[in-house]
Amino acid sequence: MKKSFLTFIFLFVAVAAFAQKQALAINGSGNKNIYSITVPPTWSLNTGGNSLTLEKNTNTGKRIIEFMSMIKSSGNLEKDMEHIFFEVFDGWSLYNSPNNLLFEKGDHEKGFTCQGLPYYRLSNSIRKTGSDNGDVIKSFVILIQVGPNVAIINTADQILGSESEMALNFLLFNLKINGIAEKNEDYKKQLTGTWASNSGLYGNSLSAVTSYTAEGKYYALIQSAYTVGYDYYNDLIKKKQFKNEGVFAIKGNVLERKASSGAATKYFIRFYSRKSGNNAWQNLMGLYDCNYDKSRIEAAFPFQKI
Repeated sequence: MKKSFLTFIFLFVAVAAFAQKQALAINGSGNKNIYSITVPPTWSLNTGGNSLTLEKNTNTGKRIIEFMSMIKSSGNLEKDMEHIFFEVFDGWSLYNSPNNLLFEKGDHEKGFTCQGLPYYRLSNSIRKTGSDNGDVIKSFVILIQVGPNVAIINTADQILGSESEMALNFLLFNLKINGIAEKNEDYKKQLTGTWASNSGLYGNSLSAVTSYTAEGKYYALIQSAYTVGYDYYNDLIKKKQFKNEGVFAIKGNVLERKASSGAATKYFIRFYSRKSGNNAWQNLMGLYDCNYDKSRIEAAFPFQKI
């Protein structure tokens, strides 16, 4: 059996033990009755016993996302994360961090679920405690504030893998806690402005630039074939040079765009903030096609406001 596969088996056993230990922390009917889940493409839902997991077999081992029972919250998700993270990953330590700098070494994300519940996601590179040459994996913990309690979701993947992270990104568009009333989010107000995705080649290389107005119109801007920055697109806005335009509407967390010619296109939408280590938070937007391909999972590229 491959060592990478053994790593994930050990991880699942450790996490499952923590879930069982914490299940008595509050009164409830079990974690499979807590969550309402839209299963990510290529993943499967496992509801055996009182457990709730998403699972996917890959050529480097099984990936598991576990939805745990809720526990009492301090009312501060970052404070909760400080002790929950290493209870979930008991027996593991941060990679290349002798002082266990949990937040300084981590990748952070925070925002609100589609119900309006605050969430906080922390990811770190970890390996088995005391194993100088052991496999390094990328761990994820999501905490969701549910009144006086906190819901816990966790998973892990290879350092250079992305299966679990893509599944988590998909889940955050539609994940709900049963029995909780939805809070109205002003998605239109948050959307108004100009958004662009980063090409990843250069810091100022932008693509898929679209401007949304308070009147419910959108303008897709003409893109250059070369690396261009913010000033290029701001100049296009001033000169009203658009690739195409249309109208948009938002219902719940679904954005509908309709060009002057052609059918309407619908996307799940969410707004969130992200940072790495002690860097500044960056406000972002994510879109996922409502008519998504069930046979493959897509990366949800972030858009930044310019």
